[in-house]
Amino acid sequence: MNIEYPLTSKDASIMRSLTYTNTPTDIIILDSFNTGLDLSTLDELHKTNGQKMFAFHYFIDRLGNILGGRPERAQANNVINLMYNIIGISKNDTPARYRDYDKDIETGLSVFSSNKIFICLEGNTNITQMSTSQESSLINLCRDIRSRYRNITNIHSMREYIPNVSSLGNFVDMNRLREVVNNSIANMYVDVPSGEVSYTFGYRQLYYDSDSLISGNDVKTLQVYLEALGFHIDKHDGIYNLSTYYMVKNFQKVYNLPVTGSMEADDFKVINELILKLNYTRNFSHYYRYLKYTKLNPLHYAHNSVDQFRTDVFLLQRKLQDLNYHINVTGIYDEQTANVVSQYQKEKGYLQTGEVGPALWKDIMNNEDFIFTSIIRLTDPLTSGKVISYIQKIIYNNRRKLNISITSSSGKYDETTANNIKKIQMLYNLPITGVIDEKTFNLIKSL
Repeated sequence: MNIEYPLTSKDASIMRSLTYTNTPTDIIILDSFNTGLDLSTLDELHKTNGQKMFAFHYFIDRLGNILGGRPERAQANNVINLMYNIIGISKNDTPARYRDYDKDIETGLSVFSSNKIFICLEGNTNITQMSTSQESSLINLCRDIRSRYRNITNIHSMREYIPNVSSLGNFVDMNRLREVVNNSIANMYVDVPSGEVSYTFGYRQLYYDSDSLISGNDVKTLQVYLEALGFHIDKHDGIYNLSTYYMVKNFQKVYNLPVTGSMEADDFKVINELILKLNYTRNFSHYYRYLKYTKLNPLHYAHNSVDQFRTDVFLLQRKLQDLNYHINVTGIYDEQTANVVSQYQKEKGYLQTGEVGPALWKDIMNNEDFIFTSIIRLTDPLTSGKVISYIQKIIYNNRRKLNISITSSSGKYDETTANNIKKIQMLYNLPITGVIDEKTFNLIKSL
């Protein structure tokens, strides 16, 4: 892969002044919004916005040429000013609708200033597709970066992190791009006696031989996979030693395979399936993939091996339902879900995309701003739900202020909670009914 570095030799004093503490764990892709701006022009433009040089690590033009910008280990500086300029708003005169965005930028500097490698594409992907050569170069560059930085687990567009940024645009299918890159990562290499040798994982039998230890990148891959599945390996050195041998036997015992300590075709098949499943069954209470509605192939639970009712889409829909949005909980990111997400974005001042990235996922999942929809009263059987838990939590947090000694955290509208509601109504001159109507609900929220 041919990469040119026109900037790094341009001014040695600038190179020396950069901060070389970047330890990449993510790749972030954005576009330049313009076609025809070369790297030198962007370099000068970024300098006027407080950067020491071009803010990003790579630039790929429409012809597919890859140009190196800021060195990979160098961090960006004054990122806030640059990002506000890209969005086209003044930091000193921010519209009210960007109130949440301010917070995202101020508290999330690490998203832009460290642990990331940034790739900038020439063009505006909101109005046109990447050229074939540009996309090919992007994929090859991402593969190369991931092969060198094994800590990198995520590839995202800028808009997946900050909803108010529209880059990359709708003409880029990030899910497909991620899949192509992640399924074809360059093999890991280790030094072996005969030199640097690469083996396709599963191509050869792996076994323990005390007289002549097997080594190679496929052994290292095996060690990494075993560790990921909970079988501790002392050292990921690419050598099929005793530690690896015993962990393979433990792996075979757990998954009902012949306990031989050797890796053969059936063993490779099982471990590959387990790793694939592991990649798609992370803790779904945390963000792990970009959610976007596509008409022909709506997102749902990844692969059939994952329980539909544990997926991120299911949890997102259920959370929106708890926030009193009208949405069917199906586990499928359908058109209705995209419309509800757009409604949420509109109410919160985000760009309306109907898509969920890390920032919006965090906002929705941490949101406890429930909306009043119906009167709540003491009934038999007791009314229950997250709204009740929300109310009980507020009462508990304000118990000293309200002079309430006994509270409930049952999640049910029980007698204790009803009595506390009566006391609150009395303190704030509302009808003492023990019934939560809209006025009482809004009062409790204001506490």
